[in-house]
Amino acid sequence: MLDKRYFLSVLSVLVFYGCSVSTSSANLKSSFQKLPDWITSPNNGDETYIYGIGIEKDRESAVNSALVDMVSKLGVKIESTFQTNEKVQYDISRTIVTNQIKADIEKIKISNYKVVQTQRLGYSEYAVMVKSNKEELSKSLRKSLKREMKEIKLRLKSSKDKDTLSKYNEVKSILKESKSLNPMIMVVSALDKGFEDKAYFDFMQKIEDRFRYEENSLNFYVIGDKNSEVFIRKIKNYLINNKLNVVDKKRDESILIRIKTTYTINNDSVIDIAVLTLIIEVYDKYNLIGGNSIILKERYNGSIKSAFKNAAIHLQEDIKSQGIQEVVGINLNLD
Repeated sequence: MLDKRYFLSVLSVLVFYGCSVSTSSANLKSSFQKLPDWITSPNNGDETYIYGIGIEKDRESAVNSALVDMVSKLGVKIESTFQTNEKVQYDISRTIVTNQIKADIEKIKISNYKVVQTQRLGYSEYAVMVKSNKEELSKSLRKSLKREMKEIKLRLKSSKDKDTLSKYNEVKSILKESKSLNPMIMVVSALDKGFEDKAYFDFMQKIEDRFRYEENSLNFYVIGDKNSEVFIRKIKNYLINNKLNVVDKKRDESILIRIKTTYTINNDSVIDIAVLTLIIEVYDKYNLIGGNSIILKERYNGSIKSAFKNAAIHLQEDIKSQGIQEVVGINLNLD
């Protein structure tokens, strides 16, 4: 029985042929009979091979679609396993939302495959069948896993010598990359029952723990002169809203953000303008690691307090639209 994808693909072919000949049921039946058996009754695979079918506007797109279909069949199996098995063996793997498993698995790139069937169905419609040896596919993916994990381990080791902010950024990036390997690990597990995935998930749990440590260690100390108080509050609020630690007393590992604000009143035009200049410096321990110079212009109605209030609102808008990295001039990974 065709699944939804095959049904829609075949239906599109039937519509194409039906429109070009006739819409009668007899002609539709005749058009369906013209389709090869490998499309109407797709091979679901066996112990040795796994198959996939794709129907697209050109051959190359059809091959890519067939590869996605081939891997997604493993995704169905894995998704079913996750739905029925509620045991929490590895925190990392089990945090994946069930309905995202198939989508993640379909992103896996397959290189060892063969195109075993291809047929042009219409003016701009191609059908392709691909197959892959399960054992060879498993070996290929395991090789990729080892290579990726080796690189991650080296990066994790070298990150220890970096400064506080750089360690946070690097380990966060490593954690994201390690999580992206979950689908590959699950596919290998589905292909090879002897595959030990525990070592991989245990290592990724260590990365998760390491990131939590770096996340807790990273903190920001924001200070400035009296003119900068309204701007300090906006920056602090943004950091806190992004679940970053803001401290009231500087620590050895603190990222120091210092702000100095000056202003002048421009009376040269019809409307008086308050011109505020913010000088921002960012330090990690003893080193200057970022900063920026910002000029904010506000209408001056006789109240400098009102001008500062409006400028603070505009700074907040700039941070939301551009990111604090751009406004403050700091390399901070918030993705």
